[in-house]
Amino acid sequence: MVRSVIVFFLALSPWALSLYGHYYAQQENLWSVDSPYRALASIAILALGLILSFLLYIRLTRIRT
Repeated sequence: MVRSVIVFFLALSPWALSLYGHYYAQQENLWSVDSPYRALASIAILALGLILSFLLYIRLTRIRT
């Protein structure tokens, strides 16, 4: 039980890091509201984090079985 919770939170770490990176870029004014392709960059950052989390989860669960 504890191992599965650890694997789950470890697999979520790339997604959490991408969310933090998105938040950091907004707070440090690395881009403004009228920046070109801001929406596309946001989608790419969050999608990359989700894909990496998914792949890491698959990798960690295959090791266990």
